[in-house]
Amino acid sequence: MFNLWDGDGGSDDDLIGDYPTGVNPSSGTPLIPSGNGDFSELDGTSPDGTWTLDIVDAFPGSDDGVLNMWCVNGQIEYAAASGMSAPGTPISTGAANSIQDTIVIIDDTTIGSMTVDVDISHTWVGDLEIDVTSPALTTVRLIDNQFGNTANLIGTYPGGTNMGQTAFALDPLGAGDFSEFFGETTAGNWVMDINDTAFGDGGALNSWGVNFN
Repeated sequence: MFNLWDGDGGSDDDLIGDYPTGVNPSSGTPLIPSGNGDFSELDGTSPDGTWTLDIVDAFPGSDDGVLNMWCVNGQIEYAAASGMSAPGTPISTGAANSIQDTIVIIDDTTIGSMTVDVDISHTWVGDLEIDVTSPALTTVRLIDNQFGNTANLIGTYPGGTNMGQTAFALDPLGAGDFSEFFGETTAGNWVMDINDTAFGDGGALNSWGVNFN
């Protein structure tokens, strides 16, 4: 709780405008809290619940007025959820094989946008099929046997650029796209599946991560 106005108006009439950045048009007085506390005390607090405006007329009798309206406006900042894993799991150079890794997200927020970071060593990226599956079992394929014998897949999906041997856009090239995750919740198991469809080349899943806004 803090005071917006603490009897500092003298003989001014009316109080109109927005705290803490406005100016009262009837007097030209800046509208900043003039009593105990300020708006910074609200930073980091939840907006949920009942907001109360109390008005006390300290000198009743000779002057009066009316509370025509009031409201509160604010910007709510949500902390972004994220998670990462660095398993270092080998991708065999022998027969075709698959590996899987899971990231568990505890924070439960609705997905408005997200990215996936990858750091995968492999001597023939074109051998790989890579899927990311959400807790709601929505699957998006990041790569689907594209880019031939270039080595290593490093960067951020979607919209990034591969920092491996060859630069190319890191956008999903198989079934689905990231918009299919929007509206789902972040909490639960996020799974990366890597399928090496050929033999003779290998590597490792060094790390990967999910980031939500």
